[in-house]
Amino acid sequence: MTRRTLAVLFVALTVVAVVSALGYAMPERSLDALERPREASDRLPANAGLLDYIDPGSAREVASFRLASGREHGVFLSRTKDGKQVCLFDTDLATGHQGGGCNDAGSVFAGRKIQISLGFEGGPSKATVRDVRIIGLAAADVESVRVELSDRTTRKVELTVDRAFAWAMPQGDLDRGLEPRAVVAIGPRGKTIDRADTGVLGGP
Repeated sequence: MTRRTLAVLFVALTVVAVVSALGYAMPERSLDALERPREASDRLPANAGLLDYIDPGSAREVASFRLASGREHGVFLSRTKDGKQVCLFDTDLATGHQGGGCNDAGSVFAGRKIQISLGFEGGPSKATVRDVRIIGLAAADVESVRVELSDRTTRKVELTVDRAFAWAMPQGDLDRGLEPRAVVAIGPRGKTIDRADTGVLGGP
């Protein structure tokens, strides 16, 4: 039986296949994506896994991507039903399966410049890992985002208009033994303004 493993790095908190929240007092303005008018793509799949927890009416699809296996995924930003948290989820558009994390709505970034989530299928050994991907959200002063791999090379990741990003690792890179190690936020004048470690893909 295939086991889905999701490692979430959310402002220095690691979560495995569960929703987690942090409570910070530093106020931030509401994210623009949550305030813009809804579009057809913003509707969550009817079978989305966390509909009992989040407010579907607040959901906004802030990025989309295709896994190496070909499955279409959307990245959704939404509030919880009580409005106290903001959540970012990687959502399989066919099955509705979701994985991600939440943070205090009053301080989504909690003093950081990016929040990220590493997800993959398979495991627990690295030999059976597949469909590696990273999703995230960037603060207003982040100009670009790069994924740093284990061989010290980097991959540039495009920011969407909603300040989100999504990166699916090519299967060829995974077959070569590479894995993502960190996500780097680049600010004005090309300066690194934040770095978030991704965690590990699996065991030996």
